[in-house]
Amino acid sequence: MGKTRLMDRGNGKKVVVLSLVLCFVALSGRLLAGERRGADLLITKKDGQQVISELVAVKQNSIVVLSFSGADEAINVSDIRFIEIKKHSRVLEGVVFGILVGGMVGAAIGSANDPPGLLHGIETAQGMGIGALAGGLLGVMIGSQIGASERFQIEGKSPEAAKAVLEKLRSKARVPDAQ
Repeated sequence: MGKTRLMDRGNGKKVVVLSLVLCFVALSGRLLAGERRGADLLITKKDGQQVISELVAVKQNSIVVLSFSGADEAINVSDIRFIEIKKHSRVLEGVVFGILVGGMVGAAIGSANDPPGLLHGIETAQGMGIGALAGGLLGVMIGSQIGASERFQIEGKSPEAAKAVLEKLRSKARVPDAQ
């Protein structure tokens, strides 16, 4: 007799389907998120004072932030030196998502080894394992690059350049259409 197959094609499809279901369940929490949050900002004023807060709204000449005390505070744009958008580190989330998606895609490609041994003597189950490992490693490399801060200089910018920064910030505010 020839080599025995560790996993037949039907079981390979079940593994891929089960992996997809687990991926959707793991990521469904982000879809069920509640109220929109504004971006977390680190604002450096011209006098050197730093304000760490959540962006509530962007108005024509000011930025409204939520202070630690829970009160809204308006900061005049002319008093700002730098604004830094602090992104939450999503490296772990990117790595997990990369492993799941990369592993599933790699396993699906590896399971395409039909008839077994088509890929230089590799059985279907081995092909799925190798594909999942390679796809997962690629996913880790891509997913680990997620998450960085953006920094914008306001002081010394032309009014048009400052307005462009404010428009970018507006899309990241809790209330993006505030006037």
